[in-house]
Amino acid sequence: MIRYQQYQRLGFEEEKFNEKRITVSGSYLVVTGLSRNPNIVFEASARIGKMESAQIPKIMNNALKMLFVENYLGQTFRKILVFIDEEAASKFVDDGWHGECLRRYNIEVMVLDVSDDVKKDIIEAQKRQYR
Repeated sequence: MIRYQQYQRLGFEEEKFNEKRITVSGSYLVVTGLSRNPNIVFEASARIGKMESAQIPKIMNNALKMLFVENYLGQTFRKILVFIDEEAASKFVDDGWHGECLRRYNIEVMVLDVSDDVKKDIIEAQKRQYR
């Protein structure tokens, strides 16, 4: 989902994000993006519109995953949850416990601007998921 132009909009160089899979105790975890120079880890959500109640724990799980990566690798990382819609991100920046939790653990919430065509395709996909 995140392409070269979007990395640039985030101020990142795509070639620094070639590592996405981390081996942990014979298993592995996957993140949307990981860089070790500079240390940045991020997870992206393509939701448009208000989050469904079942999607909120998935986002918080992504936050926990980034905290685990930081702790497991033993280094401080810039941790970012990337959204493409203000309404979808709102639950995680408001004054509720989700937003407060992310702020306390220094997890940024960033909204990335994508084209109307991409948004239209995602909205159509969301409609198909709920039939």
